[in-house]
Amino acid sequence: MPMDLGPRTKEDRLRIKIQNIRRRLVSSAISEDERQRAKRRLETTEAELGALQGRRRPRTPIHEPA
Repeated sequence: MPMDLGPRTKEDRLRIKIQNIRRRLVSSAISEDERQRAKRRLETTEAELGALQGRRRPRTPIHEPA
């Protein structure tokens, strides 16, 4: 990201976070437990970004019983 665009917005930070989580998910060196946590984190982060952009209210993720 070029430096002359000023400080990163919350939206920029969320997009970067989503990219990083996706990169982690495609990695093969990740346990199944970590993969599930990353999927949940990705879902909530995408919902947060959507809410920030004015799309529908963030849906509450449905957690499977432990």
